Amino acid sequence: MKIMRFKIFAVAASFAVFLGGCATSVTPVEKAVEAPASSYRMQPKPDSPELAKVVFVRDTGIWGSGLDHRVFINGEKAVVLATGEKATFNLLPDEYVFGVTHADLFGQVGFFSIDQKLKAGMTYYYRLFSDGHTPNTYIQRFFVPEGMGR
Repeated sequence: MKIMRFKIFAVAASFAVFLGGCATSVTPVEKAVEAPASSYRMQPKPDSPELAKVVFVRDTGIWGSGLDHRVFINGEKAVVLATGEKATFNLLPDEYVFGVTHADLFGQVGFFSIDQKLKAGMTYYYRLFSDGHTPNTYIQRFFVPEGMGR
């Protein structure tokens, strides 16, 4: 009986580690690699105090690492990111919808979005990640303390 309980515990523990190990890991902004120019579908504008800066950072990790993540700005494909990459856009102050999905060969993935009103001179950071439990890619706004990640 003890052997059977141990086997059940070992299988359950292995399964929990397997699932937990699939989630992506946060990529610090300063360690993210700028996406190559060929990944951009929208032409970025140069820095200007009249514009807002938007930075998309893709997590690292094995979950979904073989699939590129596609970032959309107001429904238009803006950039395609690989794991650990970031993309920076300077946008006019206005209301935007930022969306993300990944290249899905089977058409089984969702599209997730977040809306944001941008203000001139401000920097906005967005994390692109997978939770390890679903095939979806999510987008989440985060903050970087002043003086870090730039």
